[in-house]
Amino acid sequence: KPIKMGSETIATVPDVISDAEAIFLGKLAILEQKNDIRFGNTLGGYNKAHENIITEEVNNRLGIYQDMYKSYYKDTKTNVTKLMKQHPLSQNLCQVKGFTEYQLAIIMSYIVDPTRFKTPSDLQGYAGVAPKYGKFRSKATMNELNAMKQKAYEGAGMLEQFTRYGHNTEFQSRMYNVSESLIKAGGYFYFFYQQQRQRLIQRAKNNDECYTPTEEEIKAAGGKMHKDRLYMKGKKNQTIEAWSHANAGWRVSRMMLQFVYEEWMKLKGVATRPMYQFEYLGHTSYITLDEVLEFEKVNDRYTKPNEEV
Repeated sequence: KPIKMGSETIATVPDVISDAEAIFLGKLAILEQKNDIRFGNTLGGYNKAHENIITEEVNNRLGIYQDMYKSYYKDTKTNVTKLMKQHPLSQNLCQVKGFTEYQLAIIMSYIVDPTRFKTPSDLQGYAGVAPKYGKFRSKATMNELNAMKQKAYEGAGMLEQFTRYGHNTEFQSRMYNVSESLIKAGGYFYFFYQQQRQRLIQRAKNNDECYTPTEEEIKAAGGKMHKDRLYMKGKKNQTIEAWSHANAGWRVSRMMLQFVYEEWMKLKGVATRPMYQFEYLGHTSYITLDEVLEFEKVNDRYTKPNEEV
């Protein structure tokens, strides 16, 4: 007698996916990518440790295993992109050149709930794309500062009031990749990036924030400095080109994150406060997502940049 197996079911893509689904998909993609990197590192370390006994045949099979594992992440990325096309946020945001549904899912998975941030500025600080107290901090520096802060609170008998200083360094790294993608796509953000670099370089020169190194400084740097280049004061051997590139890139990240925040809050029906610069500092040059999309429609000349980013 045949065993009754039940009717066959076929997975379907929903018309609209929820925030919860989008956040889960983003977290799944992050996990798969991390595992892909760990697998590669593990395999590389294994090959190095046992290179004297691994035959060519075994090495080829190990390569097959690695390719199989990489395909898991590739499939996840494809599925995330396919499903995120059904999320309402992707309809406008993913029209921006260089910004993808996959990137949107990743960003949403770090934010989780936009209403926990009072302004876009708060979100930008959390993501590490805006300087805190005028400076960007490394992960090592933040750990040192937190250890000192925790010790001070503990000494004062106020440990329960201790809160960590800093930002999400993993989110920061993701936003750096997003900014590179936006710039290389050659749309509005390429134009914006080039404009910001020029402004930053001119400001540094006007405010005497850069200098030409002396022969002694060049010699002490061991070939890392050159007499025909400008370097930033207070930055260890950092050229004005490298400094302007990094800071213009963070400005790109901040603006894209602002758009995600505003669009998401709008979708939730929640009014947003202006950014800090506009609410307290009196800045007036406010760029909207609609203006960016309109610019890209009528400015084809920026679609294929000739300059290296």
